[in-house]
Amino acid sequence: MSHTQENKEVTIVFYIHESVDIVSREQIQNQLLKANGIVSVEFDHFRPHLLCVEYIPTLIQSSLIMSHLVERNLHPHLVVGI
Repeated sequence: MSHTQENKEVTIVFYIHESVDIVSREQIQNQLLKANGIVSVEFDHFRPHLLCVEYIPTLIQSSLIMSHLVERNLHPHLVVGI
């Protein structure tokens, strides 16, 4: 699937609290995927405190994604944008 420059996908990585269990991680994934502009949400299998979110910046801002995580008291930190 080809994307125009306006719909270019970006990946960002968040560090969240390490004590989040697998059920909560699945809930976080499902909740974020409902947001318009978020393409994929995955926790790293070897480092489950790292959350990778692929999104389309013209449809949703990274600050709104961060707000979703803050609302869940996950104490997120933006690690990197790819």
